[in-house]
Amino acid sequence: MVFMKKQKGFTLIELLVVISIIALLVSILMPALSKAREKAKLVVCSSNQHQLVLGVIAYHSDNDGNFPPHSTKVARPNLLARNKNTGDDYQYRYIGKYLPEVNVFNCPMSNFDAQSRWDFGGQEYTYQQLYENKDDWFASVQTDLSCSYVLLWSYEKYAAFPANNSDNNPDTRIPPKPFMGPGKRTKNKLLVCDSFYFSNALTPQNRWTCNHKFKGASKSSSKTNPYYVAGSPGLETELDTNTDLQNIPLNAGYSDGSVRRYQSGESVRQQAVSGWAATYLPPIQMWK
Repeated sequence: MVFMKKQKGFTLIELLVVISIIALLVSILMPALSKAREKAKLVVCSSNQHQLVLGVIAYHSDNDGNFPPHSTKVARPNLLARNKNTGDDYQYRYIGKYLPEVNVFNCPMSNFDAQSRWDFGGQEYTYQQLYENKDDWFASVQTDLSCSYVLLWSYEKYAAFPANNSDNNPDTRIPPKPFMGPGKRTKNKLLVCDSFYFSNALTPQNRWTCNHKFKGASKSSSKTNPYYVAGSPGLETELDTNTDLQNIPLNAGYSDGSVRRYQSGESVRQQAVSGWAATYLPPIQMWK
């Protein structure tokens, strides 16, 4: 007589227990995976800035120690191109030979997409084509081409206000010290950094905005600075008290070829000449 061995299967309760354990493990691992993904993007951001710095240094070496001319005369150092009618120019004219791909000008945490298309005058262009100024598009179209990094070589449109200088009397107030980009007239080595600024002109008004994701931030449709915190007038003072705003990890690239990490709370306020925004740059001691 042959006895068949009885096969034991999972009961419904055992199956539910296994599923619950898997779900618990996933819920534990997801935040860690998310943090790892953000750290990986931060590394790619650093790599982008390193490539950008090397390209600018190569231009500097080939042009008698001069850095590329800045593409705009207004207080917007994140512009790669601006309409010719304003008397401005585009960066690719000078550094396209050294930096042919527009990807290096944008942090992977931003909403930048090199393959997305824009319609100008009935003609569609990719971000890469706009960077290369295909068909001389910006000569006839009133528009700007922005990137997510602050480009500071040969840039002098900021003014550094001394800390705690709240005196409104023009006779006693300490005058701001103009920011001067790297060059023969200054020892400043700062070429590029992540964008982190406060604006009272953007909508919603009175907001901090950044190209890096940070705790407590909302996300906008901005391609270059999608993360922001909005609030009431006087929000700019929150940099002294809001730990989420103080602890955003940011990158900055220098003319010695290095890319250094710093925290947003260490940054130095720079007032744009046009007055529409205050941009925060790496600590002054890191410029030298």
